Amino acid sequence: MRKFFLLLLALTCAAAARADISGASFFAVVRSGDTDKAEEMIRADKTLVFVEEPGGMTAFLAAVKNKDVKMAQLLADSFSRLDVRTAEGNAVHLAVINNDEAMLRMLFAFMDEVEPDLFEYLANAPRGSRTSPASDRNTPLHLAALNCNRAIYDFLVQHGASEKALNRRRQTPKRLLSFCKQTAVKSAPAPLPISAPEKTALQEPVSTPAATVHSSY
Repeated sequence: MRKFFLLLLALTCAAAARADISGASFFAVVRSGDTDKAEEMIRADKTLVFVEEPGGMTAFLAAVKNKDVKMAQLLADSFSRLDVRTAEGNAVHLAVINNDEAMLRMLFAFMDEVEPDLFEYLANAPRGSRTSPASDRNTPLHLAALNCNRAIYDFLVQHGASEKALNRRRQTPKRLLSFCKQTAVKSAPAPLPISAPEKTALQEPVSTPAATVHSSY
């Protein structure tokens, strides 16, 4: 019986080691942007989309963080968990941090089709733990305001993000956005006016001295 349990333990450890190796390889492929290879690996082992790195990073979040819309779409289509999060936040947080409007639009379109309330939920989710003093509790809208990215800010509000949410410092996104300065583009200075004598001088043709012709005799 003891030998049986030892054999079972050895087989379990070997399987776990293989999973670690295949998981690491899968993450490497995802980060490389090779969607064909990633799709091939998923067909061989559909559980790869659930593998997590230390800290909770999944392949789906890695693709979002890497600003790879095509890879993120593939992983979402392959039944990745869309509501996972790391210390940096969920998928919407990561896209906002990157100022990645294309990723946000893909996430909204996909979630609106498969789970209509999910995008709004993620857009209002504070990051970090409520009990951890190290977490800022910023929602994606807070991050858009901190980035002074009005286009993304308006997109999130349009799709349900609350401007009244409070972070750890009890600041609202709307309050943070008010600190953003509008950068004024300075126009080129107007040319100085030309006086009448200068204008006349500029208009007069420039005379050139006549060439001296030397007689040969």
